[in-house]
Amino acid sequence: MAVSVSDLMRIMEEIAPAALALPEDSIGLQAGDPAAPLKGVIVALDPSDEAVERALAVGASAIVVHHPLIYRPIDRIVPDDMAGRLLLKTIRAGLALYVAHTNLDRAPRGVNTVLAEVLGLCDSEPLQLGNECAQYKLVVFVPKGHEGHVRDAACSAGAGVIGEYEFCTFETQGVGTFMPGESAQPFSGEVGKVNRADELRLEMVVSGPFVPRVVEAVKQAHPYEKVAYDLLVTSQRDERFSLGRIGELEQSTSLGEFASRVRKALKLDSVRIVGDKQRQVARIATIAGAGGTLVSAVAAAGADALVTGDIGYHHAREARARGLCLIDAGHDGTERVIVAPLAERLQAELKKLDPTINVETVSDQAVFSSL
Repeated sequence: MAVSVSDLMRIMEEIAPAALALPEDSIGLQAGDPAAPLKGVIVALDPSDEAVERALAVGASAIVVHHPLIYRPIDRIVPDDMAGRLLLKTIRAGLALYVAHTNLDRAPRGVNTVLAEVLGLCDSEPLQLGNECAQYKLVVFVPKGHEGHVRDAACSAGAGVIGEYEFCTFETQGVGTFMPGESAQPFSGEVGKVNRADELRLEMVVSGPFVPRVVEAVKQAHPYEKVAYDLLVTSQRDERFSLGRIGELEQSTSLGEFASRVRKALKLDSVRIVGDKQRQVARIATIAGAGGTLVSAVAAAGADALVTGDIGYHHAREARARGLCLIDAGHDGTERVIVAPLAERLQAELKKLDPTINVETVSDQAVFSSL
């Protein structure tokens, strides 16, 4: 069977589930036909003329980007508007455009994880910013002998994850009673009579973003005509999905020296600094893109310094007041690190389907430059 754009969408959903995106974010397929054949993929930070031209030059049929081309609802598509012109160009070329934005930021191996690795942070972990995903407990009642099938389906869809452990469930045995109506088609028992069935109560945690697909997976795997289940809100938050990371340098260093290291690691002309260049820093937080609004949460997390982009004047003043050093490496400077690793992951997955499909990257030009 030929590989299609829908296969690319499925792989991207595994890498950066759409449910991880912040509310009102614009992600997913923004142009193109899911049923169209997939002949090659271009990965870039931004939707751009360069990405479209490269796709046409190498015969690719899809472009995967981090920043949305369509971020807010549009009421016209015209060539004298940047987004409209690129959208027209993309559609006319028959290209698919797929966006992974804040869902890729929050993914466990997403933008911030890569940024932390590039900057040399040791044992980095999700940065708790107060916007972690809510967790639920799913309770489903399964006839004895079918619990394994239902468990596998639910956990494969994202349930049962506690820290570094997967397929975490708990089960207790009991007896369920039911009386099928005349039009019912029961799995067992007789219509019009009260029946008893040996059942298991199967429990597992589910992070909010995965609830819909886990429930659907349970319904598909369950033998009953109507599935009895409860979805209970817990007080816990899923700490895996964060807009940032925090970790330690192998050895503390001055803010000025670390800022120089950041500039070189991210291949930038310059960075901006907030704080005393001689101050020693060791515990470093990263928020790719624009992290100025999260300065208070980062300071509360105990970071010595934050590497991010788009720092405004008032954010800088707040950071100084809280004793938090800042390194502004630019919005695109902190995000461009994801392009190559994302392309490598896509290439590895697509080669399992068709070894001839090639994934390439396009290096976007920096928006700002320094004199």
